[in-house]
Amino acid sequence: MRKHKRNVFSLVMLSLFLVALPGCTVLNWLGLTNPPKEEAPMGPHQLAAEGMDEFNDRHYKKAIELFKQIKDRYPYSKYAVLAELKTADAHYSLEEYVEAAFEYQDFEKLHPKNDVVPYVIYQTGMCYYNQMLTIDRDQSATESAAKEFERLARTYPNSDYAVKAKARRDKCIRNLADHEYYIGEFYFKSKHYQAALGRFKGILEKYPDVGQYYDTMNYIQKCKAMLVEKAEKEAAQKIQDKKTAPEASPLQEGKTIPSGPKLQETKDAQGLGAPQEATKKKE
Repeated sequence: MRKHKRNVFSLVMLSLFLVALPGCTVLNWLGLTNPPKEEAPMGPHQLAAEGMDEFNDRHYKKAIELFKQIKDRYPYSKYAVLAELKTADAHYSLEEYVEAAFEYQDFEKLHPKNDVVPYVIYQTGMCYYNQMLTIDRDQSATESAAKEFERLARTYPNSDYAVKAKARRDKCIRNLADHEYYIGEFYFKSKHYQAALGRFKGILEKYPDVGQYYDTMNYIQKCKAMLVEKAEKEAAQKIQDKKTAPEASPLQEGKTIPSGPKLQETKDAQGLGAPQEATKKKE
């Protein structure tokens, strides 16, 4: 009887507890509600919009992540083209010039007829331009930048970017000429006149319009004069060495000295054996 009363009391208290709770809470507590739905993935339009918002706020790494989702999940969407271009721009803004150059070049390969290709070529050149070193160091980046700017001017001569690229290209050419001049001077000061002459001649052939003509010609004349002087000194030294050299003995010249009967025959031929014959006749 007591046990029955306890069970009734427990049911009453539970009923009051459930009545006091909100309906949704009761269902959750009893496990009768549907599980929460997963959030639907963003579409290409929404990803592009959020990516551009992050880009404009200078959150470039976050923008790259969003653009990557477009390229991976919606590669044939019209927003994929935007994502490819803005990925390159984001890397450029982060001064990640190697990655940016790769992305720009990839974009041009995929979309060679796109209207933004002149901009892409210019930006590719700028990636190399921003990696240029001083004239006493390697000039590979300078050469690559000059090639991109020249290609832009040749392919899209009427583009606004071709006009912008001209000043950059001129700077590259000047740096390349200064680099050759620097090396030529180094060789000249080190008395490697032939090597210096080759460098200075190369400047006139490759970079005739950079304003170094007279200085370069002056060095060319100096190199030629020093080479002539060097050749004359070497020739005079050879003559002097020949005069002061001791006479070579037969053995040094590779000749053999006759001995035995051959020596006697040689003496006889020179009249040295005549006294011996006279003595025999007298006996």
